Amino acid sequence: PDALPHGPDPALQTAAPLHGFDRAVDITVNGQGNTSVSPADPCLSVGTTHVIQMINGQSGGYFRIYDKNLASVGAQTYLDNFVNAIGSISSYSGLGDPIVLWDDLAQRWLMTEFSSSGNRMIVAVSTTANPTGSWYAYSYTATNFPDYPKYAVWSDCYVVTTNENTPAIYALPRANMLAGTAGTAVRFSISSQQSIGFQAATPVHFGGGTAPPAGAPAMFMRMADDLWTTSVTTDVDRLELWKINYNAATPASSTITGPTSLPTVEFNSSLCGYTTLNCINQPGSQTMDPIREVLMNRVCYRNLGGPGYEAIVCSHAVDVDNTDRAAMRWYELHRTGGIANAWSIYQQGTYSPDANDRWMGSIAINNNGDIGLSYNIAGTTGGNVYPGIRYTGRYKDDPLNQMTFAETSIVAGSASNSGNRYGDYGSLDVDPSDGTSFYGTAMYNPAAAWSTRMFKFSFPATACTAPTASTGVV
Repeated sequence: PDALPHGPDPALQTAAPLHGFDRAVDITVNGQGNTSVSPADPCLSVGTTHVIQMINGQSGGYFRIYDKNLASVGAQTYLDNFVNAIGSISSYSGLGDPIVLWDDLAQRWLMTEFSSSGNRMIVAVSTTANPTGSWYAYSYTATNFPDYPKYAVWSDCYVVTTNENTPAIYALPRANMLAGTAGTAVRFSISSQQSIGFQAATPVHFGGGTAPPAGAPAMFMRMADDLWTTSVTTDVDRLELWKINYNAATPASSTITGPTSLPTVEFNSSLCGYTTLNCINQPGSQTMDPIREVLMNRVCYRNLGGPGYEAIVCSHAVDVDNTDRAAMRWYELHRTGGIANAWSIYQQGTYSPDANDRWMGSIAINNNGDIGLSYNIAGTTGGNVYPGIRYTGRYKDDPLNQMTFAETSIVAGSASNSGNRYGDYGSLDVDPSDGTSFYGTAMYNPAAAWSTRMFKFSFPATACTAPTASTGVV
């Protein structure tokens, strides 16, 4: 009863959008379709010449390769069939929770899933920037079943977070994996939160552009709600950040440092309680899983370089007004002056421009410092709003704590989802070819059975006019 906020979300954005769009969406096309598995766990990553999307299938994770116009250049393929054909690890049966990443530092691809036996994390790494070429394959064994694995690229290791008996973190030997040798994975764990059943941290992913500063450690994060604990005086709503002190020469000596606690504007994560998988409204009586316990895929890092700053963006779902109305809380963190200095929250906001539910967010920041935020939407405000996908965003220099672009539909749903499980995650990435445009994917409902959508959007370039000599007007 003493948890904050007492009333509506104090970070709720009330300002109207500053910008419309010259073009709403650059590309929006259907991705891989329904596989009779729920949820789909859709994810996508974009490289210099290709895009890869992955989803859950009945026998593990599917992948499909596309060109940059999101036209298919290959067949839908189970990852376990692909990896078993490589033959560098013992044969396995896939189970899913796939993740695909582009390693912009190495110009390589990663495709991953967990195995249905042996607590195995399977990682395939391309040998070149061309995903239609050859790959290496690796298997790493988790201590417990590695549920909800999320992967991230960093300069000295690949980071994996999982939902095990306690939240677990793995540092995978990136240099070995790029060279074709397995190396040794290192496992860490952090304490569980009270009150909630689903427990996982989220790794910080290098999303492209300027490399992290030399010696910058890999990181992982989670959010924490003061609702989850019994302390009245010491706990606050916050982000928690850890550093991984990875030793590539002797991985077993690696350590983690943290957490650094970053108090946030108060938020309420209690969407129909802390544990139910039914909360998000849609037309009809079936409600859906809000995924309110974790920072969503992905937590994205970008180095704005030179005398500038480093940035991290992340998002999660909140109850905006104590009526179980889901909204997207988002953050931008900054670090200035190098790795010896601390991270701080630069800006934050809660986005909910009407009474519909917005959840399953994905956020990314580009080379200009502009932020894109995509998410699912459903509800009954303004008519029947079936599960679909929308996005918003902001320019770097727009007023703080606001998503300043008018909300734009990527694809509208046309039917209610038949079950309560939805998404589990989507993804949003920045195109490494231009450093500014955004590619992403998520579930939506063209029928009672889900499908997926792939999309690309970009913000119109800003232009400045020199002041005139007579008026000084810009």
